[in-house]
Amino acid sequence: MYQFIKAVFMLLVAVSIASCSGTTEDGVEIVSYKTMLSRNLSNLNKLSVGMTKSQVMDIMGNFAAKTGDSLIPNPYKTEPFSAGKAQYEALYYLTRKYPPFTSIKLSQATPVVLKAGKVIGWSVDALQKARAGGIEK
Repeated sequence: MYQFIKAVFMLLVAVSIASCSGTTEDGVEIVSYKTMLSRNLSNLNKLSVGMTKSQVMDIMGNFAAKTGDSLIPNPYKTEPFSAGKAQYEALYYLTRKYPPFTSIKLSQATPVVLKAGKVIGWSVDALQKARAGGIEK
């Protein structure tokens, strides 16, 4: 009986470990939320002004974080907007933890701001300047 219980326990441990990582049907790597934050913080340091959206997406990575029963995509959110006649896009990458039992907020993300498909900056400050039409690059 002890051997059976031990075998069942080991099987449950193996299944729970396997469910924490892997890939989705479309090839997106599944990582922990903590890993997502760490990768995003590290990868933001590899960006430079003038990069294309495609280059940003390659550097930031194609993965999602598993939290509870949901997957959080990377970037967490994309938001097109305009300021004056210029068209912008903000890619929000999660970089800060959220308190347990609360929903994720954009204040926990670092926005990467693109104008005409090219990076003009990344930070809340860059986003605010772009919304005000103050970044000319």
